[in-house]
Amino acid sequence: MISRPMTTAALFGLAATALAACAPPSLVAPAGPRSYQLGYVDGCNAGYNVSGSPLFALDRLETAAPPSLEEPYRSGWQRGYVTCRRSFDRQQKVLYTIFGPS
Repeated sequence: MISRPMTTAALFGLAATALAACAPPSLVAPAGPRSYQLGYVDGCNAGYNVSGSPLFALDRLETAAPPSLEEPYRSGWQRGYVTCRRSFDRQQKVLYTIFGPS
């Protein structure tokens, strides 16, 4: 039989791990030129949207930066997209592991 303090510690550890995995990347744009920062935020929103986040729903799915824009914006968009899409996918995996069917 497992002791109560050990069970409590295990549950606390599991909860801390789940919360850490669910923390979204900072929505504050990283350092860099203003156009890079704007691209990062736009790409992050698109990444969350493509992954299915209801909080970042956009009118259309975007999977690539608009080609007509300048380089700092485009590279910021790409970084934001990848970072935020991976973050939301990781959150969903943790939640499914905890609350999904056994």
